This record gives sequence, C-alpha cells and structure tokens, in this order.
Amino acid sequence: MNRAALPLRLIACTVALVLLAGCFGGSRTRVGPDSRYSNMLHGRFYRAWVQPKAITAPPGKISVPVDVQIDQSGRVTRFRIAKSSGYPAIDESIMAVSRKVTQVDAPPATTRRGLFRLRIFFDLDVR
Repeated sequence: MNRAALPLRLIACTVALVLLAGCFGGSRTRVGPDSRYSNMLHGRFYRAWVQPKAITAPPGKISVPVDVQIDQSGRVTRFRIAKSSGYPAIDESIMAVSRKVTQVDAPPATTRRGLFRLRIFFDLDVR
C-alpha cells in the first residue's frame, strides 16, 4: 500500500447540536423541532458530500467545522469552513456541498430573525 495516499474512511459528519451563539439566546442544546431540523440538515449536507478517495495525511481524525445559515424560506445563505483541514482536497470536497445544496426545507418558526444557524462537523478517519 502506498502510504503517501492513505484511504479515507468516513467516521461521521455530525451536526453540532451546539448552535451558534445568538441563534437561540445562547442556549446550548434544544429538544424538539430545532433538533429535528438540525438532524434533517445534517442528513441533507452529508448525502451531498463526496469524500476524497485518498489524501496525503498522517493517520488520525480530521474534523472540519462548517458554519451554515438558513433563511426563513430555506435558502442556504451561508456555508463557510470555520477552520480549514489543511488539506485542499478535503476542503474543496466540503465546499462542493455548498454548490449542490442551496435550498432546504424552511426552518421551524421558532428561529429568531428568520435565520437558523448551526455548525456541522465533517469528520474523516485517515488510516
């Protein structure tokens, strides 16, 4: 096996149920429609993610946080990598998701100012 191009195995792409500050008055977790909506978004973005087949990286976990904002109509108005993985192939594969998923179901009526914000972590296990 060529150690320069290690295969990747997806661990998980997890939605942080820790919503960004200000979205719900600083609340850390929610139960109910907001968490169901977060889980729905997780699935939608995760299914659109085509992970790179191989990268040059030492074995271990690579986690890339992405800040997402959805307006009241369900339009994705922000999709930004909060901290780069340091590997262009991984970052580009994640940014490709923003070009594929531009519209989702409208957020629950409980959101403030009609915006729903969350952080999604795209996690890879490099072996």
